[in-house]
Amino acid sequence: MVLQAVLRVNNETDFTFTTRPQFSWQLFGGEKGLYQQHYLLEVAADPDFYHILWQIERNGAQSFGVSMPAVQLQPTAEYYARVQVRTNQGTTVWSAPVRWADPRTTWQAGWIRLVKIQIGGPKKQKRPYTAQKEFTIQHPGQRAILHLSALGMYHAQLNGQDVGRDYFRPGFTDYSQRVQYQSYDVTALLQRMNTLRIEVTEGWYSGLYGWWGGHDLFGNTNAVIAQLEIDGQVVVGTDASWTQWYGPRQYADLYNGEEYDGQSDWQPVGQMAPFPHSKAVLVPQEGPSVRVLKKITPQRLFHDPAGHLVLDLGQNIAGWIAFKNQHVVADTVTLTHGEVLDQQGNFFRDNIRAAAAEDIYHLPLNDGQTYQPRFTYHGFRYVQLTGFADDVPVTDFTGVAISSLHRQTGTFTTDNAAINQLQSNILWGQRDNFVEIPTDCPQRDERAGWTADAQVFMPTANLNYDTQHFVKRWLRDFLPAQQAQNGALPVVIPDILRGGFNGTTGVWGDAAVLIPWYIYRTYGDIQVLRDQYTSMQAWVNYVRRQGTEEGLYNTGAQLGDWLALDTPAGSYHGGTDQNFVATAFFAWSTAVLAKTSWLLGKVADAHDYEQLHTTIVAAVRRTYLAGVTPKKDTQTANVLLLQCQLVEKGERPAVAQHLADLIQKNGGHLDTGFAGAPYLCPVLSANGQNRAAYDLLFQESYPSWLYEVQQGATTMWEHWDSLKPDGSFWSSDMNSFNHYAYGSIGQWLYETVAGLHAQRPGYQRSVIAPQPDARFGHVQAEINTVFGPLVSDWYLRDGQFTLTLTIPANTTAQVVLPNGAGQEAMVLAATAQSAQFTDGTLRSRTVDSFGVKFQEAIPADAEPWPVAAADLGFLLGSGTYTFHYAV
Repeated sequence: MVLQAVLRVNNETDFTFTTRPQFSWQLFGGEKGLYQQHYLLEVAADPDFYHILWQIERNGAQSFGVSMPAVQLQPTAEYYARVQVRTNQGTTVWSAPVRWADPRTTWQAGWIRLVKIQIGGPKKQKRPYTAQKEFTIQHPGQRAILHLSALGMYHAQLNGQDVGRDYFRPGFTDYSQRVQYQSYDVTALLQRMNTLRIEVTEGWYSGLYGWWGGHDLFGNTNAVIAQLEIDGQVVVGTDASWTQWYGPRQYADLYNGEEYDGQSDWQPVGQMAPFPHSKAVLVPQEGPSVRVLKKITPQRLFHDPAGHLVLDLGQNIAGWIAFKNQHVVADTVTLTHGEVLDQQGNFFRDNIRAAAAEDIYHLPLNDGQTYQPRFTYHGFRYVQLTGFADDVPVTDFTGVAISSLHRQTGTFTTDNAAINQLQSNILWGQRDNFVEIPTDCPQRDERAGWTADAQVFMPTANLNYDTQHFVKRWLRDFLPAQQAQNGALPVVIPDILRGGFNGTTGVWGDAAVLIPWYIYRTYGDIQVLRDQYTSMQAWVNYVRRQGTEEGLYNTGAQLGDWLALDTPAGSYHGGTDQNFVATAFFAWSTAVLAKTSWLLGKVADAHDYEQLHTTIVAAVRRTYLAGVTPKKDTQTANVLLLQCQLVEKGERPAVAQHLADLIQKNGGHLDTGFAGAPYLCPVLSANGQNRAAYDLLFQESYPSWLYEVQQGATTMWEHWDSLKPDGSFWSSDMNSFNHYAYGSIGQWLYETVAGLHAQRPGYQRSVIAPQPDARFGHVQAEINTVFGPLVSDWYLRDGQFTLTLTIPANTTAQVVLPNGAGQEAMVLAATAQSAQFTDGTLRSRTVDSFGVKFQEAIPADAEPWPVAAADLGFLLGSGTYTFHYAV
């Protein structure tokens, strides 16, 4: 195959704006065992690379995490990058150029606001307004960059055309610390005579936000700032010369929806006024924007038993409905959104609580236009319609799904339809909740950045989609919130509670340490550890000061194993000792922080945290265990003993057996909550109880993952029994049908069922060790790593096992064939004598009869992977290989 190199800037091959360009590239083609020996990376100011501004040339295999010094970049300038790679096979290739620009600017424009705010709508919201500027330029066609931001939410149009494809700009950050601005190349939109309109609404800044009915959380004035630069010169900027207009949008609210009066004319109001707000908070956008992900044709329209006309999208999404105004029978139409039908089959929205989730349109009858909201989104599958003809065709409606996730990196499919639906539910739950920040749910009056939900789900999230820069942006709000709370991490970020709700709690606060670590392990991005190290330390040091003795986290309000089923029905708190849960995660975070300290060369810190970890483990055993059995003996307690490594290696099989016994005593069902369920199957599989883990996965009765599937779920639920077998609800108060936390089982599907593990950060060295089960029949999984696609594709039928795998160029993998002992001859034939066999310690062994002589030490940053006596382990370079044998 022809060798190719694909270069990315911040994981993008298309044009992007960034102040911190990070380069990575993937190699495709070539022969098996391909790896890079040398690279030359060039950055130029022109596409022909006549004017080279910066270059770096290195021997070795590094192909990700290459950064350009920021001092080399000029504000608003455009750059081109390319890389040349030389391989071990004597081939050399150049990548195609990638273009990006530095969005930094010197703000000459100022913030502007309304002279008088108009209040309206059912919840007394501030009415959206439009700031407008008409201007003339002499020479259209010159490079033009428009920078914009708002204290609120904005949408810009230049000469009637949308500026960019993004929604909900400037995005959601802690606006008291930083407000993002966006930069768009508008060269193609400019004419001689121009009109720039920027519509501004409340958004997260001052709109209704929070289940307590909060508003004006960051301020009460919705201001806007904009600056148009042509060839580096400011041509237009917001000032008092801009005019204010009211348009057809009467109100726009993230929870309540929008009201749009299509029968009203645009109303000029007067001049805008300067607003004395700091420009120092303005920072260039980092990470992806919210965009339309997919458009969906609804499944059906029907009348429910109560007589309501209801649209069924067939899929629970985050987004809205677009409709054609051609079968309307009233001046006003409403679309009210809900997730489920009630026990009688009626439209139901009580679980959305105070969020109206309703879009209202006052329209001329059947003008044939398409209408949709702009500044709101809903979590829904069903829509109750009023004002439409009873025979309106379903084709008049389109579901518009949105997300901040643009590039899917993982796939997992099987021959089992229920498992495939589970994986689909996980994916949709992630898409719907990764909207600007990782939210808990997309539908009710909440949609907050709950840290525990994100923490337990992040390993799965990183496998499904490219989340690297999305998450890094969110993490930037951690430290400022911690600094205001003496190191504690608030339970939601951005901290809309301002330290309220008891400030912090174990599991939630551990997101400060564990999420950066997950990003590092998945993407090999050590910069995230450097950026977040102070935050990571702040959390561990905070907890260290809290216990009644060092090593315990047994004070404060702990949420524990949230929503577990081992307490009386209707309880939010699980039965596991809440202080034990908090202390177990304290141990885990401390161990991770010690590893991080070593990686960053902070030797004194590393020794300190290693000693602290030893102290915590001893305190756990002394306080919470009787031998190796938790004094408060629950499934989750035993899960955490294994996951947080609170028992010795030789003790783990007994703990895993006890855990399996507890599951059997519970009728073969789990009863774990947020703190235990994510790790339940992984710790069983890792400690000799793989059959028990698989039995849990395939369990279809309540409670289980597949119970939700059998009940028709299209996303993950907040509760195991959000919908009971009789069609009734757990409650109507806190009952989301789109909550991704229990979707964390996805990591185990990729890593155990398909067998794809990152042994070294970024998958520079992988483990491919599938655990086949005949109930799957066939499993195919792919992770598009920073090096390229890593694939496991296996069949198990009639006692015959076939594994086809793909290892990306510039990497190696340890392959472990289940029950493959004695299959050396088959392996060497399948790999053209390139397999290098390993023993149970992961180091290679000599197989004299085949002439294999190879030694490799375990890399310092590699996770150990022992090979069982019944299995066969060997090392391979890049390529695609197939193995077939009887098991």
